[in-house]
Formats: sequence, structure tokens, C-alpha cells
Amino acid sequence: MKASGIGLPFPGVDFIELLPIDDHVGIQRLPISQFPEKPWLRDSEVFDQFDPAPVGCASVGLIQHEKKRKRNQVAGAILGADFDARSRIPILSLIILQIVKRRACTPRLLSVLLGCWIHVILFRRTNFVVIEQLFKEGQGIPQDQIFTSSRQACCQLQYLAVLAPVAQSDLRVNRSPHLYCTAASPTGGAVISANIAETASQKLWRYSKERGFHARLQSSVDEILSEKGFGPESNQLFTSKDPLPTHNTIPVHGP
Repeated sequence: MKASGIGLPFPGVDFIELLPIDDHVGIQRLPISQFPEKPWLRDSEVFDQFDPAPVGCASVGLIQHEKKRKRNQVAGAILGADFDARSRIPILSLIILQIVKRRACTPRLLSVLLGCWIHVILFRRTNFVVIEQLFKEGQGIPQDQIFTSSRQACCQLQYLAVLAPVAQSDLRVNRSPHLYCTAASPTGGAVISANIAETASQKLWRYSKERGFHARLQSSVDEILSEKGFGPESNQLFTSKDPLPTHNTIPVHGP
């Protein structure tokens, strides 16, 4: 998770502040065993400074909503994400299973459901691989016209319902005690691991890249030439003619 706008790792601190448009959100990390004691931490210090703010806000035409003023919460919705409560996911699963049962939908309804599910699977992005066909359904017909869903689309909707329980990010999960490194060559590859301290693992996790990388595939012409033994000139310029030793590894990212 990167800091917005500057591409830096997310701060490794116990308290963060978020400013989504007209809301002020603070998240304080502490052991759950200390929560009943309501310790005076950075979050209390920051938000206590805003208690006299209504007078100042009213003078510039801003109105505070009392329903949004919540403190000392361990569950709730923040920036559209549910903390320790994903009650909407079972409802979405029931809706798409009804569509699968009837094999009938409209482009508008499918678009709305996909928007809801995209937000859900952002917490487990590998699930995007199962919804490719859904983006192609209902193209070229009026938004409110009923169409018959393809079998592939129905299968992908069922995948979403089955994978829904794992569409979450565990912020309390422990870091891996191992550092993994990989190496690859035109003739082979290898994966190795080494023990690493917990503090170092946490630091590497913060700095690791979590986005994918674009890899341009060969065109059909290049594939034919490669099969005939006419590979790209870059293969001769940038690759060794001798096979790499099996112990030669290149670390690419953290755990």
C-alpha cells in the first residue's frame, strides 16, 4: 500500500490520518487487550483538538454530522472498506446465484453488480482472473434489455460466490519468516529461500512492489521465426551462450 501521490511506502507507524473529501478518519493500532482500558494515545490527542471545531466550521458554512462522529470503534466502514464486518458479500452472492439460476440479466444490472464485486475483490486481487467473460456479456444491446447469459459467464458468477469468503485482507497476519529469491534463464530456473528476522521482513514487505508488470508477448510472425531458429537479435546481444549455474539466483522482491 503506497502513500498517495508520492509513490512512497505506507508509513510504518501506529496512527494514520485519512482525509477523504469532507471526512477526517484516524486509525490507531494497539493490542486488542488494551482496548477496554481506553489508553490515551495519538488518536485521542488528535481528535480531542477538534472538539471545539463546530464553532469554526459553522463560520465558514460547514456542518458536522453527529452520526459520523464515532470514537473507539473496532469495527465499521472506513473509505468504503468494512473492518471485521463483510455482511454485504453474502447478499451479493445470493443475487448472482439467482442470475445463474435464471440465466437472465440486463446489461445495466450486470454493470452495477460488477461494480460492487470489483470493490469486493480489490481486497484479494487474484480473483480478477475469474471474471474476464463477465465484461463481455451484454455488449451491443440496450441497457435494459434482458439477455441470456452464456455458460462461461454463469460459471464465473459461481466462482465469485464460492471465492467471496476469501475476498478479504488480514491486517493482523504475520509476516513470512523467509526471504524468497528466484532466478530464470532460457534453459532453467530456480527458487531459494533464507531465514530472515521479523523486523527485516516487515520492512521488506512495506517496500515490496505489489503491482504486476507488463510483459509483451511475441507476435505470430516472431513465433514462426523463433520456431525456425531465427530468434530476436537481442537474444544474441544480451544473453549468455553458456547455461547459468544452478546456484546463480537473483532476488527480485521480498516475501
